[in-house]
Amino acid sequence: MRDLIKNSLNTLRKSDEYICVTNEGDQISLEEATKQNIAVTILHPQQIVKTKLEEAGLYLTDTKFVNDLNELIDELNGTAKTGKKPVSGKKLSPAEKQRIIEGWADAHEDGMNKAQYARKVGVTYQSFINWIK
Repeated sequence: MRDLIKNSLNTLRKSDEYICVTNEGDQISLEEATKQNIAVTILHPQQIVKTKLEEAGLYLTDTKFVNDLNELIDELNGTAKTGKKPVSGKKLSPAEKQRIIEGWADAHEDGMNKAQYARKVGVTYQSFINWIK
């Protein structure tokens, strides 16, 4: 899968032009196809990449699929939105603030940064920063 993604990126980055493909699926230059009198299909690199990705099960033109994929990546990276709306510090008791501050040590050991932790516990980043000062 990693190779497919890298190859797809390379195809898109290298090719601003259309690509000629034979009936067998081989890429060929238009000049070479003309010399050899070979019929070709002219494709845009984006279409080639989309087709290859879909054959691998990655439907990047499906908005729902892309949203789910982005959500999965956010969950794996610890940057997912918890669905909690951040609250200001005025709505939390001193004891609640203290519990959040104490929880930061464990989250930090697990590799979470301050912004990620603040999102996870449902407080604004700035409030959290002010509490730990």
